[in-house]
Amino acid sequence: MRTTLSHLTVGFIAVFCLSLPAVQALSATARPGIEKPSDVAGLDGAFYAEVFPTFPATSANVSFIRLGNDNNAASVFHVTAVGAPSGELYGTGDITVPAHATPQYEIGTFLTRIDALPLANGDTSYSFYLNNDDPNTYFQTVIYNGGNGFFEDTTICANGSSMQGSKKVANVHTSKLAGNQYPSTVYVHNLLYVDAEYKVTVRDSGTGNVLGTVASVPVKANSTTAYPFSYFESRVTIPAGVVHATLEFKPTPAFAAVLDPTGTPPNPDPDDLGAIFGNTVYSAPFNAFLNLSNKCRINR
Repeated sequence: MRTTLSHLTVGFIAVFCLSLPAVQALSATARPGIEKPSDVAGLDGAFYAEVFPTFPATSANVSFIRLGNDNNAASVFHVTAVGAPSGELYGTGDITVPAHATPQYEIGTFLTRIDALPLANGDTSYSFYLNNDDPNTYFQTVIYNGGNGFFEDTTICANGSSMQGSKKVANVHTSKLAGNQYPSTVYVHNLLYVDAEYKVTVRDSGTGNVLGTVASVPVKANSTTAYPFSYFESRVTIPAGVVHATLEFKPTPAFAAVLDPTGTPPNPDPDDLGAIFGNTVYSAPFNAFLNLSNKCRINR
């Protein structure tokens, strides 16, 4: 039997999906006069980031969309919903995401934000076209089955737009999520032949607010080190309502001097710390590990 939206609301959404506070300043504007089935989207996909596949709230596996903004100011994502397989237009609107935030939206909420029409005429799901003039913006999609607890990353990136391995690791699970049944582990692989040491800023993924910093996260030369989120949680206070955290890795002053000994002060390339960063989740219901490292750049 299919899991209903009401079941998901009581189950997964209550503990996994972010409660979106007013500070996120979400807004939506619908395109006037959209009617089905006559409207065709007519989009040039080269100027958008495409989100697919997605699974509606009426399916067993429901999609959740995450919009990421790594900028120092709020950023507006323009969203267009088209039908699959028809490609016909269902709605368009804007969603504003705070600075340094990666809020998560259940697909029903996402569609409401942009005033999208219900599926019709044989369409079984939506595809989303995202556009944003700001750099350092991205998206990720996951699915969750409220009936059996199955959870998985479904992010697919266009060629050249994957940000997997980047130094900012978003939507890491805290112990506040679902009774800690899906704990995160962050992996750091140091490519260099010298030891690395990072200072990590911990943020609330939903709001972008800084929760604290961890002064020293060491990784040996040419090695892989696994840091369960409990390592960061033991050093930074995580409020009860924060189920997703973002970790921003930067070099400590001593390591920065190694990366660029000529700098005054040391000024290494901010995009290259000589390391690959990953985010995995352990699913207690299925005794399995999931890779949640991938995310797709909006501007490519």
